[in-house]
Amino acid sequence: MRFLAVLELMGLLLLLSVAVHNAKPAIATIKSLVDLNSPIARADFYVSTLTPQELETRIAKALEENDSELASSLEEIAVEQNIPLPAEMHIQIAAASAFNPLGAGKEFATSFLTGDSSTTAGMVGATISEFLAIGDARTVLVEGTKAVRGDSYDALGLALSAFGVASTAGTVAAVLPTVGASLAVGLPLKSSLSLIKSLRRAGRFSERMSGELTSLAKRTINMTALRDAVSLAEKRDFRKMADPLKRVFEPETFVRVGRMVENTVEIGKNSGVSAARRSLELAENTDELAQYSKLSTAKKGKYLGLLSLAGQKLLRLATNGMVLGLRLGGMLLWSAASLLLAIRIGFKCVKLGRRLIKAG
Repeated sequence: MRFLAVLELMGLLLLLSVAVHNAKPAIATIKSLVDLNSPIARADFYVSTLTPQELETRIAKALEENDSELASSLEEIAVEQNIPLPAEMHIQIAAASAFNPLGAGKEFATSFLTGDSSTTAGMVGATISEFLAIGDARTVLVEGTKAVRGDSYDALGLALSAFGVASTAGTVAAVLPTVGASLAVGLPLKSSLSLIKSLRRAGRFSERMSGELTSLAKRTINMTALRDAVSLAEKRDFRKMADPLKRVFEPETFVRVGRMVENTVEIGKNSGVSAARRSLELAENTDELAQYSKLSTAKKGKYLGLLSLAGQKLLRLATNGMVLGLRLGGMLLWSAASLLLAIRIGFKCVKLGRRLIKAG
């Protein structure tokens, strides 16, 4: 009888071990499904499926394209996931991070005069141009004149420039009581506005988000205030322009633009200019940009690499849900098969014990 009890105990232990073995990954997958609404959870799931070969290939491509920011971000992901990279690759990433100043002067001068920027040096020139209000005043004058005449005009460009001129601490806080305070506290507001404008000029700003904001700007424009602003722009009276410009659009437009700029500032602060630029290219609306901002806050230096690896999948519930659902389904099938096998072996142990007892 003792021998039979031992065999029964072995069968139970086998069943228990199978249950424990399958419980942990099943619980983790179920938790991932529950947390699926969080971009952070989806990002964690995505990087957990990466292979060393995939990361090495992506890093090598980034280095080939002289994208040291992306290469460094992917390296951070590899370190976090304990994915080994060749020692030579670490050296190449460190070397690529050095700034190359060749040609910067020309790019700076061109961007300062035209407002165009496609490189880091060009971005600096365009940003300083915006700080001196030349870019904003130029857009208000050109696009505002078109609007007043009834011609086709760039409504979003006009809204961005109106926001830029009106974005002194006092004016923003007055127009945007909820957004103005945070934007006014030492954040690089002008730099983010310049980045947004540069992407639009280069045709790399999200088309859907552009359409959303353009439609809003056209619906909420105040032509009387715009005529006053254009008149002051013609006189180069930048100080007085702020007053009519804060009335050119209804607060809803400035709030939406302000939120976009604020999220761009946050992404740039957390993860760099390249990450902010890529986010503005991918986000289909201002709400999505806010989600990207939250993800950059959580992932910091790894955020740019995540965008490169997964892109819009980080915010797409259906794609990630299907993958996780298939993973959970396969795991449940494996668990059921393992449990049935364990039960069968357990019963065989019991039967064997009874036969041995009868034979004895």
